[in-house]
Amino acid sequence: MVDRSNGTQTRASAHHASEKLKGCDTDSSTEEREHWVGALGIWLRSFLKGAVAGSSFGVSPGGVGLLVSAGLILRLIPVVGAAIALFKLAAG
Repeated sequence: MVDRSNGTQTRASAHHASEKLKGCDTDSSTEEREHWVGALGIWLRSFLKGAVAGSSFGVSPGGVGLLVSAGLILRLIPVVGAAIALFKLAAG
């Protein structure tokens, strides 16, 4: 902010201007919130998968429980294959 009486900048506006010149935004609360929400989403998803697998064993240990657990494991095969392909590609 420029003080119109003597043409000088206030300390806060000078700091904000210097941060913008460095390419940094002083308001990082939105970015921190996005990381927190993402971490919570990943945790909640994992929790729900565990709850579904546990509940399925409660319904029928031999049939439904094993079927749901096998489904949760088998769906990881393409993910593991993609990760291996990316690691091989990155290794060159």
